[in-house]
Amino acid sequence: MYSLPSLLIVVACLFLSSCEAEGGLRTFCSSDLDCPAGYRCQRETGLCVCATDEVCPPGYVCSADGICRKRIGCDTNLDCPEGTFCDSESGVCIEQGKCTSDKHCPPGQICTELYRCAPGCRDSDDCPLGQMCLDGSCLEGKCEDKSWCDYGQLCDTETHTCYDDDRGPYCAYCRSATIYEPHQCGDGPNFCLVKGGDLTLPPYCGVDCSQGQPCPNGYECYSVRIVYTRDNCRSDAECSSGRCYKKEGDELGFCLCSADEQCPQDSCDDTTMECRITRRPCTPGGNECDRPIYCIDGYCHIGYNCKPKEGLRCEDILSP
Repeated sequence: MYSLPSLLIVVACLFLSSCEAEGGLRTFCSSDLDCPAGYRCQRETGLCVCATDEVCPPGYVCSADGICRKRIGCDTNLDCPEGTFCDSESGVCIEQGKCTSDKHCPPGQICTELYRCAPGCRDSDDCPLGQMCLDGSCLEGKCEDKSWCDYGQLCDTETHTCYDDDRGPYCAYCRSATIYEPHQCGDGPNFCLVKGGDLTLPPYCGVDCSQGQPCPNGYECYSVRIVYTRDNCRSDAECSSGRCYKKEGDELGFCLCSADEQCPQDSCDDTTMECRITRRPCTPGGNECDRPIYCIDGYCHIGYNCKPKEGLRCEDILSP
């Protein structure tokens, strides 16, 4: 049952061509084309109702039912009075110069308990690009991890400084990527490698990471695998593993392994005091080289080396 004031408003809207209703102009219509710009036709009532906030008075927004209603909170700075800005998280207009979160402050500053921006940081995201947050201050020339350093460098996580990794020779050129030419890349299990086993590419030196040694920025620790060149083949059918490895254009290739027994047996070199294949330290008559070389995915795995990480080449890392 309508109260008298409401009934009078309804009747007035029915008999007049247009009327104001809660801040929105309404006109009789049969389609959107009958309505002014910024309005749409509400088929149920045959009246033009608001379609955008722009047609509503200041401080009002167009609601889903087409009525301009008083705004509660804000969505953008345009919704706020002069001298204030909209806090997108709380939807509240805040006096300029004040803050409610660190996001309201420029890089290198945070929002204090007094709602003011002041120099400081909680983590490195609060700092200008390239600076690290350490003990509440943004500092240049510091690192959180190796990704903050130049290629070929590591990060000392105690002093937070970058330093050159001199274990090399990272990416140094070597003559042949075989296990039968040791020490091209220094002592120990540093191997002469080729990217993806493609012998048409120039070989380069990897650096041992088999004991968990960190690789510098630009490099990652990858498994070193070899093809044991014992059994020749022309097709997959000639191999017990069903896989014949051939370079493009070659008539003969080599069978990939299918069991650990098909990988070479390591032994100790009495002269170098290293295992001939895996390059692990050994003593004559000892058992350091007795561990089997495992066949994994058709290849014999002999160690782990730091190599350029996926998407990078030696040229990319070594270029100034």
